[in-house]
Amino acid sequence: MEIPLSYDLRNAFDTERKILMYCGFYPNEGRMNKFFYYLSGFYHFSISVLIQLSMTVLIALYITSLSTIAEVLLFFMTQAAFLSKLFMFIIKKDRLSKMEEILSNPIFYKLSNGNFDTVTNYIASTKTFAVCFRISCFLVCAMNVILPLLSSKDQAMLLGWEPWEVADDAFKYYLNRIFQLKALFVSAYVNSTIDVLVYMLITIATALIEILKINLVKIQYDEENAKKQFNENVFLHYEILRFVSVIEDTFSIGILSQIFASVLVICFTGFQMIIVSIIDINSELKLIYLIRSLMFLLKVYNSYLSLIYFMCMMCQVALYCWFGHYLIASSDAIIESIYMSNWYESDLSLRRSILIFMERCKKPIILKAGYLFPLSLETFTS
Repeated sequence: MEIPLSYDLRNAFDTERKILMYCGFYPNEGRMNKFFYYLSGFYHFSISVLIQLSMTVLIALYITSLSTIAEVLLFFMTQAAFLSKLFMFIIKKDRLSKMEEILSNPIFYKLSNGNFDTVTNYIASTKTFAVCFRISCFLVCAMNVILPLLSSKDQAMLLGWEPWEVADDAFKYYLNRIFQLKALFVSAYVNSTIDVLVYMLITIATALIEILKINLVKIQYDEENAKKQFNENVFLHYEILRFVSVIEDTFSIGILSQIFASVLVICFTGFQMIIVSIIDINSELKLIYLIRSLMFLLKVYNSYLSLIYFMCMMCQVALYCWFGHYLIASSDAIIESIYMSNWYESDLSLRRSILIFMERCKKPIILKAGYLFPLSLETFTS
């Protein structure tokens, strides 16, 4: 059977594959020069680790300053969650090749004939979410760069320990700012790309379940080849389960660290709201003070864009739970699809197989964070 090129399930996350491969994290498999591949991986990983060490040293030096610690912990916890995700991604990146191998299974394409639109529509909607999420990440980074430049004081883009005094040395000053700029954007685009990759993989699994449900409804159990069609769809269900299992094994710990970091950010946000002192707003009508005054109305406490940053993190976790919940809801309706067919016209032997399959489908397909709790809207609201 001829498959449309746009339908190849592995093309659904082609953008994420290329970004992570050029960053030196996605399995290369001969797609890129080995030297530049490992050099890029070392560069991106080193910058991410160094900025985390910088914040760790700052916390150690100002351990008695609660306001400073509370302010730096916002990005510190996010970066820690990102490094946890990245570390697990690196040590388990061979699973990504396994996922691509599973998605190349002809059973996905054979039983999806005529239902290409179902898959492409699911993928297109997720790509729209991905674009919006990436734009929000870019805006947060851009504002973290722009606002310190507009400030009347010499403020850093990211809080962290600096190995030298930069006040009287222009070279060291710009060197520090360039490093902070690189660390900020590396964290943003690598972190967001891993997230979008997970969203896309969950979407593929959900779309395949929808195709499975369509196939189960369309089976004519009074025909001679009904048993063959049913067995093929049982095998499709098994392959979907295997695919979801690999997703969970690869990303479960990273997702858990992201959710854990988000909970801590909520706690630190409330803590900082209590201890922060309200800054005086200069009454002069200069543009810089006007901008700072407007931004003060938007932020809840004394940290640039902390509220927007907080909302972006919540969006990040909400999308995990949203796509996970959609997977659960879709798989939970498989039995209903069987009931909607003319199963009652099948023979006794096939009915036994249908009954066994229905018993298996009573348990929905659930992705768990850290193998502990399900990714669902209930988890997000709790």
